[in-house]
Amino acid sequence: MKRLVGNWRDGALWRDILLVLLVKCVVLYLIGSLFFSHPLARHMTVPVDLVGTHLTGTDGPDSTGENHVARP
Repeated sequence: MKRLVGNWRDGALWRDILLVLLVKCVVLYLIGSLFFSHPLARHMTVPVDLVGTHLTGTDGPDSTGENHVARP
């Protein structure tokens, strides 16, 4: 059993898997840093309250919910 594990670690499969994982990590890092780290236009910002109301569907903390359409 020990001989089989030793041969597997020394073989080309181990090297290929490690190489593919390293390349994937580098590519994911580059994609993340290029596309998701900075906004495209720094002058285009949205207030946090506006984002929260858009995500929750309410008009804000003082919303009574009277202006919403009832869902069936």
